[in-house]
Amino acid sequence: LSEHRRKILRLAAEEIAELTLSDDFLAVKNALFKYKDWPEETQQHVDRLENHRKLLIDGVKTSLSGLRSAVSIQEIDSELARFEPYGQEIVEEFEAAERRKEELFEDASKEMEALAKDDSKDIVQIEEMIAKYESYPNDVRRARDQLKTELAKLVAKVREELRSVVKSNDFK
Repeated sequence: LSEHRRKILRLAAEEIAELTLSDDFLAVKNALFKYKDWPEETQQHVDRLENHRKLLIDGVKTSLSGLRSAVSIQEIDSELARFEPYGQEIVEEFEAAERRKEELFEDASKEMEALAKDDSKDIVQIEEMIAKYESYPNDVRRARDQLKTELAKLVAKVREELRSVVKSNDFK
């Protein structure tokens, strides 16, 4: 019985040691839950795994804090999805990244609205801005639709001017 116990404890220690090299947060978290009430012989290994868990969390927090200056919604979404398994461990950083996304949405909307109101805008500028924010979600839809309306007006105006020129004597 004592040999069997030692074997089980050794296997547990090996599993825990392997996880201290892993970036798989859920596996680390699950192992900590699994081994938290195991005999004292495994506790030093569990303590090392707990330290590893804390290091993983610190690394993720550092990565997410870098998103405070992100300029891409896709970058933020990608990182948030990647770190979703960390859940409650990174709530503040997750919320800060979400706030940054909102800032980017607001900036995009303001930029598109300003161009829509600019009397010196041209078709190319509008098309470039629509393309720039095409992948943004519906949060900026109203501003994007406003730009598309302005684009349609400009195209119609250019079309009408071309018709006038073609019909004029200057063209013949």
